[in-house]
Amino acid sequence: DPEVQVVYVPLPTSMKREWVLKAAAAKKHVLCEKPLAATGSHDEACAAAGVQFMDNTMFMHHDRTVGMQEVLADTALLGEARHVNSTFTIPFGNDPEWAGSNIRMKGDSEPLGCFGDLGWYNIRLTEVAFNYADPEAVSCQFLQETDEGVPVYGIATMKYPGGRIGRFECSFVHALRQWGEIVGTEASMDFRDFVVTNEKSQASFTVSKSTIGDRAITFPREVVLEKKFGDCVQHTRTIEKMSEIVVSGKLDEFWPKVSLQTQTILGACFTSARQGGAWVNPATE
Repeated sequence: DPEVQVVYVPLPTSMKREWVLKAAAAKKHVLCEKPLAATGSHDEACAAAGVQFMDNTMFMHHDRTVGMQEVLADTALLGEARHVNSTFTIPFGNDPEWAGSNIRMKGDSEPLGCFGDLGWYNIRLTEVAFNYADPEAVSCQFLQETDEGVPVYGIATMKYPGGRIGRFECSFVHALRQWGEIVGTEASMDFRDFVVTNEKSQASFTVSKSTIGDRAITFPREVVLEKKFGDCVQHTRTIEKMSEIVVSGKLDEFWPKVSLQTQTILGACFTSARQGGAWVNPATE
């Protein structure tokens, strides 16, 4: 159909590559759900076909992410970003019906489990915080798995040049949490809803610092900046960005590049977990 310019691929991970390749061969731009594949990636097929590839990490298109990057650049306020902590967990795996029927728990459809479904966002937040530097090494542990070996709860640590660290937790069996913290040498930046905003068109973050009170009886906390962002629906902004690229006729190399980076780090996490948490260099994946 010549009127169709973009194909959205929300399929199970085991099926994505086939349909991304078909879309690229038909000269259709691709908006793809994460993760991109069980192993490797397929955005290179889009580049070869001259079509745009973008993953559907919606928070990337929120005004709050731009505001976050402005704070990261303000070394007088935050200092140097040294550490990223984040958590994304949902409780649905505790429901026997959900656990027994949902594709997220199936090894033949979503073998990366909670890491592919949730940990992807944790990795991406860390990439943003460290200005898309590549980690030197990754260590990961699957703390709970299905009988098929699909991870449902795990933790990971990413080591970056200069002693910077990213650490995250993701899970299908814990209460819904989606917080992030970027720790600088002067202050820390906090998000309570970094993946999907608590309110449809409102979002915020705070920058705070703490001191030690008299005789260490209290540790006072001061909010030095609170930024609020309104009239921004990240789902809409994602579609608007993809449409803008397509209409312009000029491909944006950033989006497939960052997709591949996230997928590569995710793959290194999986390799590390299968090696008992050994440190793995994503560059060798």
